[in-house]
Amino acid sequence: MGQITFANSYQQQGRGGFAYSPNYSYMYSGNRVTSVTEDKSAGDVWINRNETWDADDWKPGGDGYLTLLHEVGHALGLKHPFEGNHRVLTSLDSERYTVMSYTQATKTTLIEVQGNSGSYTGTSRRCVPAR
Repeated sequence: MGQITFANSYQQQGRGGFAYSPNYSYMYSGNRVTSVTEDKSAGDVWINRNETWDADDWKPGGDGYLTLLHEVGHALGLKHPFEGNHRVLTSLDSERYTVMSYTQATKTTLIEVQGNSGSYTGTSRRCVPAR
């Protein structure tokens, strides 16, 4: 039986969060398992308190929402697609296919420009492709 705990912590700027993967220790008698103990930090999800999150970040597609999904993936035992013995093809290592990737999907930046030809401002935001 496991448990996922969510909390905030102070982390370096630019880091959304981190999580501990499931981890267990086993006691044996011969080749028979006699007890299993879960690591106390296993499944903990920590969101960075130093980031400037706003309400829109926690809506589907927002940076906070995607960070939370990514970290829950780690808490469940998922790795990044470029780590470990079972890696995905480089062509599939993208947020288009998995929330565990750090590679932004192509054609996912929206630039909004306001003003006129003499004076204008622009903002960009990341769009997450439909899965």
